[in-house]
Amino acid sequence: MSRVSDVGERALIQRIMKNLTPLPGMPIPFWDDASALSLGDGRALVVNTDMLVWKTDIPEGMTPFQAARKAVVMNVSDLGAKGVQPTAFMPNIGIPSDYPVDDVVEMAKGFEEGAREYGCHVVGGDTNEACDVIISGSALGIMDEKRIMLRNNGVKPGHILATTGYFGLTSVGFTYLINGIEPQKDVKQPALDAVYMPKARVSEGVALAKTGAVSGCMDSSDGLS
Repeated sequence: MSRVSDVGERALIQRIMKNLTPLPGMPIPFWDDASALSLGDGRALVVNTDMLVWKTDIPEGMTPFQAARKAVVMNVSDLGAKGVQPTAFMPNIGIPSDYPVDDVVEMAKGFEEGAREYGCHVVGGDTNEACDVIISGSALGIMDEKRIMLRNNGVKPGHILATTGYFGLTSVGFTYLINGIEPQKDVKQPALDAVYMPKARVSEGVALAKTGAVSGCMDSSDGLS
């Protein structure tokens, strides 16, 4: 019997998908950054969900506030890559029974900070007991179906390939935190900020979608690279 560690995430998702029935007429196909449901009036409800597990995903030094905010940023980044302005966010947290209540309150503040930073509201959620701290969430927004930017909506040779920011700061930050490799002084703080307080390019995505000129769009590594 093969183990999850043997097949990798992509192959695991493919095996899961073989047991699911796709919804006909989805405005956004499987494997894109987000999913969507047609509302029947030319608009679509665009949704995304992501998860953080403290043991495997949270770097040393990150606070509960920062982790909760990052959960928001991860989700709204995927909506931004589709050109969608987030409207609502729903967090879910799994916490051990001996976890400090004050840290849970800090998470709530982080959810609120992240949501308001990107123009949406926390509208509900769930809590449960777990063996480790787990933070997940779903971001939702409504968008004109015709303006949704897909990963590939006619990309051709000769099209301009552009990014909305620089690459590498997050990697530098993790390399420092995990391996202790000291970055240059002028890079250290921006690299740590990229890890602890990442930014999502939502406004840029919304603006690009309005132009109707984008033939393909995606975020990079949950938009946080």
